[in-house]
Parts: sequence; structure tokens; C-alpha cells
Amino acid sequence: MAKEIEVRDGLLYSRDHLWVVIEDGKARFGLTDYAQMEMGDLVYLELTEVGKDVDIDDEIGVMESVKTIDSIYAPVSGKVIESNPAVEKEPKLANQAPYEHWIGVIEMSAPSDVEALQDSAGYRKKV
Repeated sequence: MAKEIEVRDGLLYSRDHLWVVIEDGKARFGLTDYAQMEMGDLVYLELTEVGKDVDIDDEIGVMESVKTIDSIYAPVSGKVIESNPAVEKEPKLANQAPYEHWIGVIEMSAPSDVEALQDSAGYRKKV
């Protein structure tokens, strides 16, 4: 029997399967449970350099698993102000506990970008 995909309430979700938490104009994000299951065991994960300005849906990173390579796309526009060195060093943390291990933080430049994100109910229907 397949493992049920966890979708947490209180988070927002990008169409590219990132969870997002907005606090004080900053968007912290990571891979959803669905994304990590689809990718398989992650062996490499890298986020663009801190300080880079990005637009929503810009490619901002790369992740590689034993079965595929995929891009990470910005869930919102703004400036990348943080990346999580623990996840970049140990990508499998995102497999083991995707909602505990964030990938990056973007200081938002367009608060209306949150309108492009789904709530948990909408994301549950998608996955």
C-alpha cells in the first residue's frame, strides 16, 4: 500500500510543489512531501546564491536524486536572503522530514505573489 502524501494545513503551496510560509514579508520554503516522494532519494541540492534578485517562477536551484534532476523555481519574487546549508550538505534531510527542513528564504518584493500560491485544501486536490 502506498504511503499517504502529507499536506500540512497552515502552509501555502507553489505549483512546483514547494511549501511556503510567509512571515514579516519573507517567504520560507521547502519541498513538499509529494515532491520528495516523486524525486526519490535526493543526492544533491543547491540553491542560487544569497543576495540574488529573483522573479516568481525563476529557476533558483537544482536538485538531483538517484532517478532524476529537476529545477527549483522561486515561489515568490524578491531577494534570496537565506539558504539552508544543512539541506545542501545533506539533501536526504528533505526526504526524511520535508516540512521540517526548509531550503531557502526570499524577502518578498511583490506581496501579491501570494495570490499565485494554493492553500492546503487546493493543494490536496492537486496531489
